[in-house]
Amino acid sequence: MNNNTLTRDPNNFDFSKLKLIGYYKSASPKLNPESIYREQACELARLLDDSLSASECISSLDSSFYSDIIHSVLIFKNYHGHLFAYLPTTGTARISNVQFSKDAITYVPAEHKMYFAPGEPFVGTGYHRNTVQLQKAVGVTKVMLNVIRVVRKDDLLHYEVSYGGTLCYIRLQPFQVEMTERGSIPQQIACVYKGLDEYGEPKLSQDRNALIDDLYEEDTVHTFSYIRTEIDYHSDAHAEYHIMRDGYGLKHRLYAQLTEEQKIPRARVDVYVRGINNKNKTLILSLFNPKLDKLEKVFFSADKVFEEIDELENKEQYFDCYFTTEDKHAPKLQQDLVGQYNGGSNLWLFTYMNILDTIVIGTCIRKHQIEELAIVCQIMMKLQEWMVEGSKFLDLFGEETKSTTITKSTAQIQKFHRLLLAIDVVRKGEQNKYIRDIVSSIQKSGRIAISREERIEVMIDILRIYPDYFTQDIEDTSELIQALLSLQEGVGKFEIEFLASRLDYYIEADVRKMRAGAVRSNEIDTTQTILIKEVLALLCMKVMIHISEKYANELDARACKARFFRFLSFVCPEDMQPIMIKAGIDALVGVIDGSNIFTWENATNVNPIALCNQTAHATILDCNTENDFYFMKSAGKTGIIRLDPTGFTIVPYKQCANNFKMNSEFMENINVVHHLETLPIKLGTMLNISPIVMERDAVNQYLLWRAVSKHPENVGQRFEVSTPRMGDKVRVCVKEQNQSDKLKYMLFVSVVDKRFASVDGILTPKDITGKWVEDTRKLFKVGQVFYAEVCNITENGKYQFSIRKDVEKYSTTVSRVEDDVKHIVENCVSIDDLPMLSKSFVQELILLVDMRIRKESNPMHRLTLIGYAYCLSALASDPKSYYYDFLLRYYAALDKFITNEHQDVDIKFNDTINSKFVNVVNKRRLVELLSYANNQNGDGLQTLQKLSEEEGGNDAGKLAAMLMAYIYASKAGFSPEAMIGIKKEINNFVGNSDKLDLSALDSDSEVTEDIEEETNDGVSIDEEDVTEANQEQSTKIEDELPEIEDILTETSETSEISIPNKELLPLKLNFLDDGNLYITEDTYKSDGLNSIVDISLPTYAFNGVVLLVNNDGGISKLNAKDIANCQIQTKIDCKLNPYKIINHFVVPTECVVGNILSTEGGKYVEIYKTEDIPASDLNNPVFKRKENFAVVRQQPFILPNCCEIPGLHDCFGKCIESKEISEEIIQGMHSYGVFI
Repeated sequence: MNNNTLTRDPNNFDFSKLKLIGYYKSASPKLNPESIYREQACELARLLDDSLSASECISSLDSSFYSDIIHSVLIFKNYHGHLFAYLPTTGTARISNVQFSKDAITYVPAEHKMYFAPGEPFVGTGYHRNTVQLQKAVGVTKVMLNVIRVVRKDDLLHYEVSYGGTLCYIRLQPFQVEMTERGSIPQQIACVYKGLDEYGEPKLSQDRNALIDDLYEEDTVHTFSYIRTEIDYHSDAHAEYHIMRDGYGLKHRLYAQLTEEQKIPRARVDVYVRGINNKNKTLILSLFNPKLDKLEKVFFSADKVFEEIDELENKEQYFDCYFTTEDKHAPKLQQDLVGQYNGGSNLWLFTYMNILDTIVIGTCIRKHQIEELAIVCQIMMKLQEWMVEGSKFLDLFGEETKSTTITKSTAQIQKFHRLLLAIDVVRKGEQNKYIRDIVSSIQKSGRIAISREERIEVMIDILRIYPDYFTQDIEDTSELIQALLSLQEGVGKFEIEFLASRLDYYIEADVRKMRAGAVRSNEIDTTQTILIKEVLALLCMKVMIHISEKYANELDARACKARFFRFLSFVCPEDMQPIMIKAGIDALVGVIDGSNIFTWENATNVNPIALCNQTAHATILDCNTENDFYFMKSAGKTGIIRLDPTGFTIVPYKQCANNFKMNSEFMENINVVHHLETLPIKLGTMLNISPIVMERDAVNQYLLWRAVSKHPENVGQRFEVSTPRMGDKVRVCVKEQNQSDKLKYMLFVSVVDKRFASVDGILTPKDITGKWVEDTRKLFKVGQVFYAEVCNITENGKYQFSIRKDVEKYSTTVSRVEDDVKHIVENCVSIDDLPMLSKSFVQELILLVDMRIRKESNPMHRLTLIGYAYCLSALASDPKSYYYDFLLRYYAALDKFITNEHQDVDIKFNDTINSKFVNVVNKRRLVELLSYANNQNGDGLQTLQKLSEEEGGNDAGKLAAMLMAYIYASKAGFSPEAMIGIKKEINNFVGNSDKLDLSALDSDSEVTEDIEEETNDGVSIDEEDVTEANQEQSTKIEDELPEIEDILTETSETSEISIPNKELLPLKLNFLDDGNLYITEDTYKSDGLNSIVDISLPTYAFNGVVLLVNNDGGISKLNAKDIANCQIQTKIDCKLNPYKIINHFVVPTECVVGNILSTEGGKYVEIYKTEDIPASDLNNPVFKRKENFAVVRQQPFILPNCCEIPGLHDCFGKCIESKEISEEIIQGMHSYGVFI
């Protein structure tokens, strides 16, 4: 046995885990140095030296064994079967061409045949030598325990071990009994801890995984004894298998055909160990066939297989490619394929077909590579047919594997045959006709009777290959979905879920085009009414799917309805927006009747005004009695959102009682302390807090929400609850018990009754029953709840409880105490068994609250809504919790400045919040500017003076001038009355901060120089006060994608513009239906204008460009500088049909712009650098296109100029078919939200 095949692929070595299988002893051992992979061999040698020289290794191994291996050539094997060699005396390691002769090698003892990680101490078993946890699986812990002695219990021998201070007994396996009789007792055994039994004792068993690894190796032959034959009812074929016993007394399953002679009890049968299932450590067995003499010698090579299926010409492109790359981060399936093939395992064929089916075919469909898809389907069909009928390949496997494979292969052949039919339809361009014919049949007869299953599957495959069908004609899509939902047979949940997933894909694609940043938010470009209407149509159809009998997902339907109403608010009249927001939350609660809103007619003919009127007149129920849903924060600290019949209750982490149990009755412990007047949302607590009255100023609101989330002791007034008295019957919960034998007659409990203060106490045996109790702790489990009577209170306040009266009601002379007490324990359902709200459901709730914040005119009501939004987003681990936390601090800092009160309150900001959220940078710098009014140092004055001089025409400059006046008036000794007058003017100006244009602050770098300096005003910016919830958030997704506003400010500092727009007002471009371009102020009301496309041009974008995209896929560039130089309310005859403009961008002068163009013949991508696109005159926009073919659908996109996507620059100025674009570029663009 060797690994010569390793040299064919440098990715074949993996020494992260190795097993020592043997060693070559000689007087002067030699090992030739590695000649191919020298660097990796040196690294392996270093790691193995660390493993063998570790003190733990030296002390734990037998001295003679350690001496042998230190002076020998060691042979190691990895999980893939590759061999490695190491000579400790010279520190030499080899990776390639390692020879392994079974006759000459000295095998290591079984206790040392365990995989270990090179670099860690080699201690044989791979476990730590003491009682430590090694690995956690589901509900089990693997430990290594010292064997104290062997004892006999119940006539069986057991190892006596100690776990957690408790003596435990592990039954010996038959081969271990024989070893013990020969005087061989192991020092340690590997065990699995499975928790506590009903008596509180540890449940331990020997680790079968360790036994199998120690006793068996792959590619070996053993003699087993037959026990009996059984049927595997869990397999599809109900295969027959045989229970066999090995020489160690362990039982195994053998799936094979045995003769009648071999089925005689205790008949000896030779079996071949083909492999070991690493998941459950079972042996993969087959009958040993001396003629085949192990699978290694009957290896089916790829050359042989591809030749026999007549696909040898495609082998290089579709098989050899997995063996020629040097990608160390290749997918696991590819690593498995390479390892299996180079290791001589015939399992490579199954892995290869799995790669084609799950990866390659999906990639071909995603890239619209129709011809490649057809070739892969042909290969898959031929491989399946060859495996089932064209070779003896399956004869190498057991009967169960053979039977299951034949069944699966038959289904696979049918699947790929239908996919090829779909490909043929798309090739001919007949996909629309094929789908229309099916829809027509259903509409006419209500059924598909002829070849129903095949036609439906082919249609689904067509929709996979040609996904643009869903948006090329909304009416056709609606008719298709209606027809499939009405079909009684042939369409199941799989097909309906597929339709829903395709709708989801296009909804998200449209939203990405309208959304400014990566964070899911309400920052939507509401001027793109065409896209919003398309989203509304798709959402309406998705709701119809969710409420259909074939899908019937109530919570998904509610979330979809809520999103529909939120997007409807973007295009409805302003006075109706609050109604749409309220309808969205009512939809989440399930109290709005949307039967007249969510119709197929509305899906195909979206009329926002009509939809708003229908929503305004929809019936609203008082409650939904079916509501009993929960959302629980699972990571770290627990918080709760509950949806009850009337609305939502939020219980933040710090408002949850310590050690409360998440079960169906935990709501009994929640008190509602506040509820919103405008929305069905309440704030709850498990603490003894009186109802909260929201404060009337921003500073106190900030302090209140800070206390709610961080310092619950400062929230409201605590109402006192009495301590239990003698004779009171109280609700108690079983605590964790002390396992000392001295305390086995005491059961420790805590009072969890909201009527009383929480106190601890005990129950003794006589408080439970009149029967003998050996150990009270074994009668109950931790967390169980029951009612008990206070029977004693000692002088020092210690409580004793009794349940004896209640228990004896169920006690008989023959009943066990364990059964008696079960009758009084409350039957609480775990919250894991309760219906849960999804994170996306809660995020939709947050976005609706966010919309309500934007529409709230009352400052204090707005702050209350911000507080609720903060608690919700923190519980949902939503990055927007940073933003809401910042807003609470920001408004508090403004209020503190304006009122000149609360000077003792230190309001801090943290740097976690960034410019990915709206106006955060401006707001932070505004707070800093205000701090200069009291912190009158030289740097502050210099900053204010520079702003007032350079930006005097805008709001930032005006504020700086006011602050300068205030500072100099103070220095000049103005009277208090005069100072109050100046401050009043500043307060009036700042009080309207949300409407101020402070964009000039973005480009003033000096404003941020002292960003962390604390001021006399008590306003500082640092990182010390990150809230509990914020610490658990992740802003990775926001940091990966550039914000549009950030990109626009990446312009040259030396570029200057001179524009007639003296006050730097933001502009709006109105493209009118008569072909004119009308330039106005952004706040200009264009009533009376037939404006088809409106583009906002903020002042910070005057150094950028405006890109227009038409319906042919062409791109036109307009310089924002030219637009800014125009007089306001200028009308320009640009001879442009505005109905052809389907998208637009306002971007910096240097960035990357492109368009994904879907055509009847395939998908293409055009990519340009903006500086390479000639600028058009305003009166004659020219649209640039590389190729002029008919476009069915397009997806324009922009990327920052600094994006680092390998190979992207080679695509600039070209029109490239999507299948020609490298996977590296596709993945790189994915990271920027562009999906090809």
